[in-house]
Amino acid sequence: MYKKLLAGAAALIMVMGAAVCPIISVADNFAVTASAETVKNDGTFNYQVINGKSVQITGLVNASKDTINIPAKIDGMPVTEIGNTAFYSEYHNMPLKKVTIPDTVVSIGDSAFAYCEALTEIKIPASVKSIGTSAFEGCVKLSAVKLSEGLESIGDKAFYWCERLPSVTIPASVTHIGEDISYCCGTADEDTANFYFNCYANTTGERYAFYNHVAYELLDPENSTSLVSKGVYKKTFMYELVNDGKEIIVTRGRLEDENIEIPDNIGGVPVTEIGEAAFYNKDHNEKNNVKTIKLPDTLKTIGASAFADNESLKEINIPKSVKTIGDKAFEVCTSLEKVTLPAGLESIGAQAFTWCTSLNSVIIPSSVKSIGQDAFNKCGTATGKNKFMIYCTKDSAGEKYAVDNNIKYALKAAGIKKGDANNDDKINVTDIAMIASHIKGIKALSNYQFNAADVNNDKKLTVTDIAMIAAHIKGIKAIG
Repeated sequence: MYKKLLAGAAALIMVMGAAVCPIISVADNFAVTASAETVKNDGTFNYQVINGKSVQITGLVNASKDTINIPAKIDGMPVTEIGNTAFYSEYHNMPLKKVTIPDTVVSIGDSAFAYCEALTEIKIPASVKSIGTSAFEGCVKLSAVKLSEGLESIGDKAFYWCERLPSVTIPASVTHIGEDISYCCGTADEDTANFYFNCYANTTGERYAFYNHVAYELLDPENSTSLVSKGVYKKTFMYELVNDGKEIIVTRGRLEDENIEIPDNIGGVPVTEIGEAAFYNKDHNEKNNVKTIKLPDTLKTIGASAFADNESLKEINIPKSVKTIGDKAFEVCTSLEKVTLPAGLESIGAQAFTWCTSLNSVIIPSSVKSIGQDAFNKCGTATGKNKFMIYCTKDSAGEKYAVDNNIKYALKAAGIKKGDANNDDKINVTDIAMIASHIKGIKALSNYQFNAADVNNDKKLTVTDIAMIAAHIKGIKAIG
């Protein structure tokens, strides 16, 4: 049989040419239900009796039918299973268009209806608890699927390559969804945006849609914190309640939007942590567009690898509430040019900013007590030359890290002296000249210099800052 499957798949690939979606052959090592008797038939269906109590449908006696009604009972016993490959159309030529499944059935086996290319709709009764791997794979004309409350498990590739299927409603009862269940669904018109889930907030269905970048509509939007666009909900991040429901940890975020803003609280509960790998761009996905992230003032911890490998991220302002930055938190953020580390920060993890090649300087506050190994390794190397510099206070963890790692550093006062752009403890025309050079694009200031020069604290350097410094120098109005 395996050779026939391969031959059939190869022939179909040759016919279709460069298809939009790959065709996956059905494996021949299916599990067999224990205690099954010899295959029988009732004139319409082949079947087996299971444990002498129930019936498993194994196939059709005559595969030329276009409509079948599976009976609730055979030989006085309930039909509880549609077996593996029961209606699998091996050569993609079965004319089956419509199937009625009785409410005695509890499971639909692996590849049970795979490649029934004429099948247009299927209603799964509430009695069904599980749908097997590739159960409806390759049903290219399937345009309507009804999944009922009570369903618990949907196997891998269950609706794989159902190209005319526009949506699937995922009941709240579903606790497991396999991989690629909707791959290539809704692509008949070569528009993947056509397909979406209907699901409930905070269920397996919504989590699957979120993590697998499937568009979805919520059936209970009043229970969600989702953002809505054109009728389709898309959360920018997922979260969990921790500490007995008193705090929120962000567990996973989307990477498609250029600007991400995480609120101080959700439903009155403060957001205190960005979890491990929450915004980690593991696969360097082409959909990753994140350039700026606004973190809440309630945040305490940025977890390990929280923003790692976000190669478009340019700026991050870490609020003063943050005490800990985890290992590899911003590793390989190669476009990151500006980082604000707050007074009050206590620890910076190992490799926290390693390979941030566009980051030329950082101010390490005196409150930092520990800096992990290689925290700033390869920073400032975008041009091939190491331009990285640390600004820190004397006898601090920042100075020790700079000395131990042979990194250029400059000592500064415990706080930034506004107007003193060159950190010489004076405010004079030299500072004005440096700011003017930065504004004209002649020579950019470092992070520390920028913060000192930004006299009016508007996160910009303009002639207004120059005017304020000039007024200070002339004794008209002192800075601060």
